[in-house]
Amino acid sequence: MIIALDIGGANLKVAVADDRGVKEFSHYFPFWKKRDSFENFLGEKIGGFLPADKVRVTMTAELADCYRTRDEGVKHILGCVRNVVPNFEVLSVDEKLLSIEEAYSNPYKVASANWVATSLWITKRLGTGILVDVGSTTTDVIPVKDGKIVAKGKSDLERLQNSELIYYGILRTNVATITDEIPVNGIPTPVSSERFAVTADVYRILGDIPEEGYACETPDGKGRGIEDCMARIARVVCSDTNELDGKQITEIAKFIKNKQIEKISDSISNISKREGINNAFVCGSGAFLAGEAAGRVGISAMRVEISPARALLEL
Repeated sequence: MIIALDIGGANLKVAVADDRGVKEFSHYFPFWKKRDSFENFLGEKIGGFLPADKVRVTMTAELADCYRTRDEGVKHILGCVRNVVPNFEVLSVDEKLLSIEEAYSNPYKVASANWVATSLWITKRLGTGILVDVGSTTTDVIPVKDGKIVAKGKSDLERLQNSELIYYGILRTNVATITDEIPVNGIPTPVSSERFAVTADVYRILGDIPEEGYACETPDGKGRGIEDCMARIARVVCSDTNELDGKQITEIAKFIKNKQIEKISDSISNISKREGINNAFVCGSGAFLAGEAAGRVGISAMRVEISPARALLEL
């Protein structure tokens, strides 16, 4: 049996492979609130699969603001995993699987490396294309050429600077970070900078995700039904569902979705021009957005069913 862990700031993703096949699980875990209980949480979620022949780990949770530095985050997370699993390998941004000791000694090599797993999976099976992986929180835009990853960035900072990371996803992104203003009744209207609504509200209203797909906390602690989502979206322009009706709020949601697609399209276009690649592989919970974004800039898109955790199993 092989277990792969993709430890994110908001979700623990687990992939397990045995003689019967592969199973994947996602467990919500907000590191910024509960970092000190992660070890127990991890034990509860994977204890039934242990002992395993191999365990592999990648992470992005070290960026959570419960840690002063990413170095601190990496070492805390490694320590938690080690107390549950005595021996495991850790994926690095240099495309290597490191021992626990090597990872401890090189924390920035293993910080935010989960994109490498998916990219390597693409290199081995599909050869050339732009990987566009839209998740709950971020979007990876990674060029792969002739079976090699040709991304210019390795750290999140470098990837942000090279159009290879967009800090937008389909669930947790604050709507106010996507656009400065929204047309309401034809009038350009500045948005509130409060965290009144997130992208999950947008995609619930538009029918792109089901209620159970709203797999994060709501900004106001209320429900995930359409009415609650509409109330949150109306609040973004300092309004409510008495002042704005369902049609008006739906138009706001469509505008926000369009803006998010534009951001992803811009990154795909930049990478395509830079690397001379005219096709894309789209995946993740927001693959529907990635496909639309690629199409807008004339890039053919092929959907692939892969996640960092599952890809890590197959390295």
